[in-house]
Amino acid sequence: MSNTKLFEPDTPTIDPITEGVRSLRQQHKANAEAHHLAFETRAESEWLRAEQQRKDSFINKYREDNYERLRYPYPDHSPAAQYRVSLPKDSRIESLAAVKEYGEMLYCCLARTPRRKVTLDCVQEWFAPYIPVTGDTSITEDVGRGGVRNTLTHATGLSEALGRILTNTWLVDVQFGQVTWNPGEDIEPSEY
Repeated sequence: MSNTKLFEPDTPTIDPITEGVRSLRQQHKANAEAHHLAFETRAESEWLRAEQQRKDSFINKYREDNYERLRYPYPDHSPAAQYRVSLPKDSRIESLAAVKEYGEMLYCCLARTPRRKVTLDCVQEWFAPYIPVTGDTSITEDVGRGGVRNTLTHATGLSEALGRILTNTWLVDVQFGQVTWNPGEDIEPSEY
């Protein structure tokens, strides 16, 4: 008998146990990779949370140790003085005159002069555009020496309004035709 087939090809036999183990290992490998990726993502988010917590803790302690409230710098100023400070320097004098705050206007004018001292004529020039400056008012001072009372005249020919401004503006002194402002302390030039 003659066999025309030289040999039969071997058909591999699939062992179901081996195949099940192989499938289980592949599934475990995929699960392990997903688990590792999820863990790394969680670790990254925990790091961000821990850094945020550390930052918050540092900032809170830093605030407690170092923060100083910025206090309002003008609580002792009158409303008119606060208004003066709020104005732009280049239009301050005109703005004060517009609301009839002539005492503050006088402060600004005197603060901008050397030694905060000017002649009465200069003050009259400053106020002439805003109020009458000439009239019948005088600024005098009664002095007594040796039982004799004398009256010194420091200014004459002023309007009543200008006379009131010069005599009622705090720390402004008129003596013998000179107007002086002595605030008694260093003033902040930007406020005038």
